[in-house]
Amino acid sequence: MMSMIENEVGDTNMNYEQAGTEGRTPTAPVQDFFSRFEQLIINQLNTMKDQNRSHHQYCETHFQFIETQVEDIQSKIGTMFFPPDD
Repeated sequence: MMSMIENEVGDTNMNYEQAGTEGRTPTAPVQDFFSRFEQLIINQLNTMKDQNRSHHQYCETHFQFIETQVEDIQSKIGTMFFPPDD
């Protein structure tokens, strides 16, 4: 169990060290700032954030499709009751 935690901690350190370091001086490893538990929580929160973003995009896409369908139906019903003047 400990090796899995250490792997996740190592991955987290690598991600933080790689993020936004281009053209900057090297900073202290993240491990100095966060405990293992905090790093695991950060990983879980990032995963939840990504899942939430994905779900939001999925819902937005489907609601846009439904909105398009409703507008099409409204247009067809409108032409039934109020035919266009030719």
